[in-house]
Amino acid sequence: MSSGESPVNPQSSICLLWLVICKTARFQFSNTLTSVIIIVGPIVVFLVYAATALFQEPQEETSVKYPPVNITTKVPYIFYSPENLVLAAVIEDVVHDLKAVGSQAFASASELNNALIGKDTYGYVGIEFDDSFSDINELPINVTVGLRFPLHLRKNPKMVWDNTSILKHSKMDIDYYQVEGFLVVQAKLSESLIRAKNEAVDLPEVILQHYPDVAEVDNLDNRVALCGVLFLPVTISAAYLAQMIVMERRDHLRDMLELMGVRAWIYWLSWFLVAFLLLSIPTVFMVLLLRWRYFSLSDSTLVLFFLLVYNLEVLTSAFMISSFFSDTVGVQVAIVIVHLVGCLPWRLLLMGYNPTLPRTIFVCLFLNSSLSMGLQQFIKSENLRLGMHWSCLFKRTDWDEFVHLGPILLFMLFGCVLRILVLAYMEQLRSYRNRKWYFPVQRSFWCRWNRRPRSDDFDVEGQETGIRGHPLIVRATNIEKVFNESVAVKELNLNFYQDEITVFLGHNDSGKSTIFMLLAGFLSPSAGEITINGYDLATNQRKARQFMCICPQHNVLFEKVDARWHLQFYCRLKGLSRREGSAETDKYLEIGRLQDFANTKVKNLPSGIKRMLMLCCNLCGNSKILLLDEPGTSMDPAMRSNMWDLLRRERKGRCIIMATHNMHEAEVVADQIVVLCDGQVIGYGTMGFLTQIAGTDSSYLLICTKMDTCYVAEVTNFLQIRFPDIKLHNEFSIYVTYELPTKHVAQYAGLFLELEEALGELNLAEISVCAPTLGSVFLRMGEDMRQSWNRISSFDLLSSPSPMSSLLNLLPTFEVREDDGSVKCCNQWRAIVGKKSLFTWRHRKFYCTIIATPIIICLLIISFAIFIFLVDHHLCELLVTDLSIYPKAVFVIDSPAEGNRFERRYKANVIGLGGTVRSTAGTPIDDYLLVEMKSDQVKVQHTFLAGATFDSDANSIVAWSNNKLKHGSPLSLGLVYAAIGQELAQLHIRIVNKPYQDTVQQAVRGLIYASTIEFAVLVFHYLVLSTTIFAVLPILERRSKVQHQQFSSGVSRSTYWLSHLSWDYCFYITMILPLIVVAGITIGSVLPVIVQLLAFGFSAISFTYMLCLMSNDFGKMFSIILYINMIGNYGFIVCLLDTVR
Repeated sequence: MSSGESPVNPQSSICLLWLVICKTARFQFSNTLTSVIIIVGPIVVFLVYAATALFQEPQEETSVKYPPVNITTKVPYIFYSPENLVLAAVIEDVVHDLKAVGSQAFASASELNNALIGKDTYGYVGIEFDDSFSDINELPINVTVGLRFPLHLRKNPKMVWDNTSILKHSKMDIDYYQVEGFLVVQAKLSESLIRAKNEAVDLPEVILQHYPDVAEVDNLDNRVALCGVLFLPVTISAAYLAQMIVMERRDHLRDMLELMGVRAWIYWLSWFLVAFLLLSIPTVFMVLLLRWRYFSLSDSTLVLFFLLVYNLEVLTSAFMISSFFSDTVGVQVAIVIVHLVGCLPWRLLLMGYNPTLPRTIFVCLFLNSSLSMGLQQFIKSENLRLGMHWSCLFKRTDWDEFVHLGPILLFMLFGCVLRILVLAYMEQLRSYRNRKWYFPVQRSFWCRWNRRPRSDDFDVEGQETGIRGHPLIVRATNIEKVFNESVAVKELNLNFYQDEITVFLGHNDSGKSTIFMLLAGFLSPSAGEITINGYDLATNQRKARQFMCICPQHNVLFEKVDARWHLQFYCRLKGLSRREGSAETDKYLEIGRLQDFANTKVKNLPSGIKRMLMLCCNLCGNSKILLLDEPGTSMDPAMRSNMWDLLRRERKGRCIIMATHNMHEAEVVADQIVVLCDGQVIGYGTMGFLTQIAGTDSSYLLICTKMDTCYVAEVTNFLQIRFPDIKLHNEFSIYVTYELPTKHVAQYAGLFLELEEALGELNLAEISVCAPTLGSVFLRMGEDMRQSWNRISSFDLLSSPSPMSSLLNLLPTFEVREDDGSVKCCNQWRAIVGKKSLFTWRHRKFYCTIIATPIIICLLIISFAIFIFLVDHHLCELLVTDLSIYPKAVFVIDSPAEGNRFERRYKANVIGLGGTVRSTAGTPIDDYLLVEMKSDQVKVQHTFLAGATFDSDANSIVAWSNNKLKHGSPLSLGLVYAAIGQELAQLHIRIVNKPYQDTVQQAVRGLIYASTIEFAVLVFHYLVLSTTIFAVLPILERRSKVQHQQFSSGVSRSTYWLSHLSWDYCFYITMILPLIVVAGITIGSVLPVIVQLLAFGFSAISFTYMLCLMSNDFGKMFSIILYINMIGNYGFIVCLLDTVR
C-alpha cells in the first residue's frame, strides 16, 4: 500500500479484540518462566501443604467412638442466693465435691447478679435459687436452679451462651458446656439436691458420653490446605499479571493501542480472558486433587465452577487495584496486602463467633472471606455424607443456617460486578478530559450531546501565512499546559498540513514531548482546543485520533517477539487484512533495511535497528498522522540518512510532526520548522523564512583571510562606513569574521565588489561568505528570548568555569585521597548505607505501609473482638431439658435388663415432654447410631437428641449426648438426673442456664488468648510478603547498571552485599517489633518467637539476595520469592499451632 492511498477502514471491535488477545497471549507465553510459575505454582504448593494426606493410600472409612467424657473442671469459687441454712448445706456439699476454694451467700438474686458483675476476673460461678427459698426449712419437691456463668465463654470470649440456636457452629466441635464447668456443676448440684432430700439414697454412677461419628475431613490440616493453598498462589499470579498491565500503561503501550482504535473495554477484556485461561489450567488440576481426597462426594463441575468464580473475583480485584497504581512494585505488594486483609472479615466476624445473618452477608462481599465460607460449605456437606451438588445449592442442612453455597456464589459474582464498576470509574477518571471525582452525578457525563463551543478565531500573528493548498489536518488553538503551577506549554497556536513534515526544535525541557502528548491525547490541556481531522479532541477523541500513530522517545516494543510480528500486528490493528498486512510487512522490512533482522527477537536487536523498527511500525498501514519524537535516536549516520530519505518519500498523504535536537536533520527533512523555548513558540516557518526573512537577527558570516601586514581595525572601519550594524564576530590566527545582518542582503553584492577591489589596500588575501544556518538562528532566538525574561545570567558562558578548571576540581587532592584499605572500606560502607537510607526515605510511604500492616491488622483483630464483645448481648434463659425448641425430638434407650425403674421414669419424662423414645433392642447405642448415620447422617444429628444406657448390675447410667447440638450435653444429663431425682427422692430438678452480663475487664485475657490463631496466620502471611521487598533495590540497581558501576569504582562485592545486609536486617528488626509485642501479649512466651524470627530474618534476607541474581525482572522474582517464602514459612505456623494446641 503506497503512502498516497487513502487510509483503510478501521477493524471491527471483534477483530481488534482477537488481535489484542493474541498479542497478550503471545507476550505472556513468551515469558516461559512466569507462565510455568502461574500454572505449576498452585499445584506444587497444594502438594506441599497437603503432602501427608495426598501421599497416603486411601483407607476404608472408619467410625469414631469416643470415650466417656471427663466433666471434671476446676471451679474456684461459688456464689449463691438466697442465704438459707438448707441451701447452705447443699452448696457446702457441692463445694466439697468440686474441691472449690469456698462459697458466699447473698440475700437475693439481684445482689448475686451485682456481685458476679463486679468481679474483675472470671472464675466465679453463681447458683441462683428462687428468692422464696430464703425461708424454707427443707427442700421443696420442685426445685428450679439457675446456673450463672458469664455471657461470654471464659475459654473463648468470642462465643456467647446463645440459647436461641440449636446446632453448633460448623467449626465449633468443642463442648463448651464441659470446658466452662457447666456440666460438672450441674451434675454435682443435682446429686447434692437428691442427697439433701434423701440422705440414705444410693446414687447410680452417671457417665456422659458423646455420640459416635463417621469419618470426617473437617480438621485443621485440611482447612489450611484448602484456604491458604487456594488464596496465596492465585493472588501471586494475579499480582504479577496486574503489574504487567501497569508496566504497559507506564510505557505508553496501551496509549498506542488506543490511538489505533483499541477501546478500554477491549484492552481489559483481552487481559482478563488470557489471565482467566492461565489461572483455569491449574484450577482444573486442583479440582482433580480436591475431588480425589477431600470432596469425593461432591459434584466435580460444581467444585470447578466455585473455584472459577473465585478466580474471576481475584482477577477483577487485582485489575481494579492496578488502576490506582503507576508503580509495578507497589501494585504487586498492594494486591497481596489487600487480598490478605480480605480474609479478616471472616476471621473477625464469623470464625469462632455465633454467625448472624447481617454478619454473614457482610463477610460474603469480601474476597477470600467468601472463599472460606464456600469451602466451609463443601467440607460440611462432605462431613454429612451428602456432598455438594447443583440441586442443593439453595437448600440448607441446618435449621439455623443463614447462607448456603448458592447465595455465596451470587455474592461473589456481585462483588465482581462492584469491582468492575470501580475499574470503569477509574478508567473514566483517567480519561483525556480532566474529570472530577463526582463526575457520575454531573449532567455533562450523561448528556453527551452537549459539546464545548469551538473558537473560530485563530491567531497567526508572527507566523508564515502562505497557504500551500494542502488540507489542514491538525489545528492547535491557545493551548496551555500547567503541571503543579509550572507552565510547560504556553499559548501554542499552530496549524499542521497534509503532505508536510513539521519539525519541532527546542532545548531540553522546552516542551516538545509535552506537546506531542497533548496532540496524541495522552494529556489533556489546561486551556485551549485541539482539532484533528475536523473533530475536537476533547469531545470526540476516538474519531479525532483515527489513523494517528506516535513514536515516543523510548521504544514501545515487545522484547521477546520478533520484528516481523510487530509489523504484522500493527498492520492488522490499522485495518489491513492478513494478506495485505503480510505484503505491507515485507515492504517496510525492505524499505527499513530490516530483512536480516525480521525473525530476530527485539531484545537481541541493536538499539538503532529497534528505532528503525519503531518508525516502520508507525509508517505501516498508511497512518495519516505521525507524531515522531526524536526518531533518529541511537541511529548511526548511514541509518539516519536512510531514515531521512524514508520520511521524505513517505510524507505524501500524511501529516508528519517530528521533534529533534539535530539541526542538520531539521534542515534536511522539515517543510516547516517550529522553534520552542520554555514551552513557547518563538519561531515558525520554512528554513528560508526563519534564516532570511523573519526578524530573527540572523547574519551572514564574512570570512576574511588576512596577511601579516593587515590591520583589523582598518578592515572593520571599511565595512562599518558602508553598513554601521556590521559587527566583528571573531579573530583567530589569520582569519577574521564579521556578522552581516540579513536585512541588508540585497545590498551585499555591491559591498562584496568594493571589498574585492580593496583587498590589496586592506592587506587581505581572500574573502568568503557563509550563509546563516538554522543552528545559529536557533541559538540567537533562544538567547534573545531568555534575555527578555532576564534569565541570561544562568546561561552566560563567562560565568561558568572553564572545562579544565572543572576537571581539576573533580580530581581528589593528596589530602583527601584515601589509600588505607580499612578506611576506604568504611567509607564505601557508609556511602552504600547512605544510599540505602536515601532510597528508603524516597519510598517512605511504601516502607511505612509494610511496617504498619501488622500493627493495623493486630489492632483490627483486637478492636473487632472487643467491639463484638460489647454489642453481642443475648441475655436469655434456657431450661436445659426443654424440648419445645427442637422441631423433632427422638431419644434412644438401651437397657440390658428389663424393668429398670430409671428407664421407666426416663421414658415417661421424655414422652411427657413431647419426645419419642426408641429402643435399640439389645444393640449397643453407639453401634445403633452408626448404622442410622450411614443411612441418614443429617437426620441423626438433627433429631436424635440424646440417649441413655441403663445398667442395673453396675448401678450406672450412660447419658449419651449429641455433640452436634449446642445444648446436647446438659439436655442428656438433665433428663438422667431428673429421672434419678424423681425415683429416689421424689424431687423434680430443673436446671436453667442463666448467664450474666460480664465486662471487658473480665474477658480481656480470654480475648487475647483466643486471638493466638489469628496471630499465627498473620505472622505467616506477613513474613511471606515482607521479606520480598529486600530484593527491590538490588534488582533495580542491576537492571540500571548502577551495581556494575559501583563494582567498577572499586567497591568490593563483600562490602556491597554486607552493607545491604546490615541495613536490611536493621529494617527487618523494625518490622518484626510489632509481631514480638503481640506474641508477648497473646502467647506469653516471647523468647522462642524472637529467636525464630531473628534467625528466619537473617536466612530469608540472604536467600532473597541469592534469588534476585536470577533475573532483572522484579515482577518475576517477586512471584518466585513469594512462593518459596510461603512454603518455608509454613514451618513457623505449624510449630506455633502445635504449641497452642
